[in-house]
Amino acid sequence: MLKEPIGILDMGIEGVAVLETLTKNFPNENFVYTNDFIHFPYEGYKKEEVLSFVNDKIELLNTYNPKFIIIVSDTIFDICHEDFKNKGEIIFSVPSIIQFINSKYSYKSLLLLARKSVIEANLYQKFFKYSQLTSLASDTIESILNKGNVKISETFEEIENISLLMQKKEIDLIIPSAPFLTALKTEFLEYFPDTVVIDSGDAISEVIRNKISSEKNKGKTIIITTDTKKKFKQKTKWLNLKYRYKQIMPLINENQISIDKMIEKSIKE
Repeated sequence: MLKEPIGILDMGIEGVAVLETLTKNFPNENFVYTNDFIHFPYEGYKKEEVLSFVNDKIELLNTYNPKFIIIVSDTIFDICHEDFKNKGEIIFSVPSIIQFINSKYSYKSLLLLARKSVIEANLYQKFFKYSQLTSLASDTIESILNKGNVKISETFEEIENISLLMQKKEIDLIIPSAPFLTALKTEFLEYFPDTVVIDSGDAISEVIRNKISSEKNKGKTIIITTDTKKKFKQKTKWLNLKYRYKQIMPLINENQISIDKMIEKSIKE
């Protein structure tokens, strides 16, 4: 069992990039990461259902007695932050990113890359201090990254398309709301060589730094998901991180068990 790790809760695999950055920034800390592949991307669920999914994952992380839990999904923040705002042990990535940008890059020309639903929810735009802000949907590039693909023709084409849309605007800062977009470092450097691309992990590091104690031992990392290790590695080919992997079996309700038995019976017949 890890000693007082930092817990990280994700929805898909976007937040694994935050985990990677935090392990570099705090190499003596232990980390335990989990996500929710079963219900990802939480579309079509009621708020009560999403809260149930999130609380189940928090319970899992709490079995490791974490120092605190970082929730790195802007979707979870949008749906659930009011329910967790008074819990000091829960830290959300969205306000951490906003605080980081406003403290270091206020009144710059910003480009926000986010899923269409995140842009429509206005999670970031109304809180940034900027001279100019452009928001572009990143759904397509995220769908490519969700398959583990980087440095391929499609990823270069997508970043090139973004650069063409922005060619008449001076952009100082690119803010990816999905942290794993920073895995496209090569692509961003190709088309935005003089622009800073924000790493959400660095933003969160600033928020949690005063909560970190000075440990002397080398930290360890555990990743817990419902995927097989092979499938997870396929999705995160860009990840540069040493970790111990634990696959957990998804919970199956009684109705699903009954359906599975009926299917099995019909096949035998």
